[in-house]
Amino acid sequence: MRLFVCLLILLSGLGVSAAELRPQREKIENVLSGRVKEARASWWGYDAEDTTKILQAALDSKVPKLIIDAMPTPWITEQIYVHSDQEILFEKGSVLQAKRGSFRGRNDCLVNIVARKNVSISGEGAVIRMWGDDYRSEDYSKAEWRHAITILSSENVKISDLTITDTGGDAIYIDEKGRLGPCKNIHITGVICDGNHRNGISVISVEKLLIEKTIMKNTRGTDPECGIDFEPDGPEQSLIDCVVRDCITENNVGNGYSIYLVEMDHTAKPVSIRFENCISRGDGRLAFLLQSGKGKEKAVTGKIDVIGGLFEKSQGVAIHVQGKPLDGIELHFDGLHVKECGSGDNSFPIQIVSQSDAENPAGKIRFDNVTVMDSKDRLVLDFKDRSSAQQGGRDISGTVELVRDGKTVPAVIDDSWLKQHFPKRNR
Repeated sequence: MRLFVCLLILLSGLGVSAAELRPQREKIENVLSGRVKEARASWWGYDAEDTTKILQAALDSKVPKLIIDAMPTPWITEQIYVHSDQEILFEKGSVLQAKRGSFRGRNDCLVNIVARKNVSISGEGAVIRMWGDDYRSEDYSKAEWRHAITILSSENVKISDLTITDTGGDAIYIDEKGRLGPCKNIHITGVICDGNHRNGISVISVEKLLIEKTIMKNTRGTDPECGIDFEPDGPEQSLIDCVVRDCITENNVGNGYSIYLVEMDHTAKPVSIRFENCISRGDGRLAFLLQSGKGKEKAVTGKIDVIGGLFEKSQGVAIHVQGKPLDGIELHFDGLHVKECGSGDNSFPIQIVSQSDAENPAGKIRFDNVTVMDSKDRLVLDFKDRSSAQQGGRDISGTVELVRDGKTVPAVIDDSWLKQHFPKRNR
């Protein structure tokens, strides 16, 4: 009661009356009848301690456009579920906050979009906040799936202009639900994913994805702790027509951009991912990882392009390719700048590795107009071929320009260059 009185005092200063806080039946009836297409969540009321039922009732009205009012205190809620054909607009200054002490279930997520179509959630800089430190405490069972926004087997979904922070999993998770198939036509733009537990964004199964002008930073908590992680759970899942454009990963404990295809194989649909003008800055492990399975049975096909962009000051190598067989996916870098990456001993700006139990060496990798700015005395590329294949062509080619001490020296990468610098296979 005291909280409610305090809230009334705050709202009165904003010109909001006590009557306006109570459910406004006539407006709600107009929404339910279909006469009104735009509504405010506050029409269903407000409770400074728990707004779960209020927000869910507003969503369940299926109003085409729902505005989440900017209130003096956050909208505190447990799990909520979005419907199809719904636009949700958070007013500037509004905060959606997980109810503290809730989310006990290992898979509890704050905003759930499950088997829906035509959903838009935008924020004008609004904040979605959880309680990451709480979920890491002994009071909670350990888990990595307490996401802020989970999108499962949904189509035509847009998430924009939000800050998402302190989750117990990912800021945004994209996957499929059972056998309902992959998500389709997902657009994420202008989002800041800050200080989340597992990844900024996890992409498990999707066809046609665009992520642009999005920042994924300060991820910490549990592996893989990346900015963005593409990681299907099996060959039946899809990564098709994915574009990451004008994005930044920064100060994540793990990798900036991670593509982990180990659970896929040659039966999977060809993978297609394109990175355009993306930045990795100060990520803790690698700026960019591509890892897939070994041998012909695990050789995922498709193409991955990295066009433009900057990988800067990652603690590990800038580009690490592992297990990607010669007859697998095609990898192409064009116009990329690498600056002072790989600070550890025996590290390199670029590293390509074939494991000892691989049937085929890594290959089908091309570098065009790639510049490496590196003050350490080392090669631009490290090649470790521990595969069982006989020495032969690797289809690793292109030009990498090394900038050191004010001098630019091109390295023309081909089989001759690899044999010159790595005359013996690195078993």
